[in-house]
Amino acid sequence: MWVGTLTGRSCELVEALERRRVDFCAVQQTRTISGVGIIVSERFRDSFVSVERFDDRLMKSVVAAKERLFHFFSAYAPQTGCSDQAKDEFCNLVDEKTAEVPSKDVIIVAGDLNGHVGATKDGCTGCAINMVTQ
Repeated sequence: MWVGTLTGRSCELVEALERRRVDFCAVQQTRTISGVGIIVSERFRDSFVSVERFDDRLMKSVVAAKERLFHFFSAYAPQTGCSDQAKDEFCNLVDEKTAEVPSKDVIIVAGDLNGHVGATKDGCTGCAINMVTQ
């Protein structure tokens, strides 16, 4: 969920998430530029194992639930106009951090991945965010 327009309306956001029974919500643009966060329902408040912030575009919360660990990533990918280097660095970081998760655990990547599905102007089809879907 992009929160750039929600300045001062955090109570409304929390109420909407509660009403819709959302337990985890990835938020982006929590600061003027970039910034990610994770909103967690009270139901899982005491289930946190760890929280890690890797940079302004990626963070992870680990939650213990039903005898498994859930690794919930909040991501905000660089936009189309950003340099290829910035995009590659982001993709590499996501690859690196998800690869570190033990295979018995659950990985959830949520956020604004700035992906475009379908045909591109050069005729390619598919998904521009395949690094996450592989």
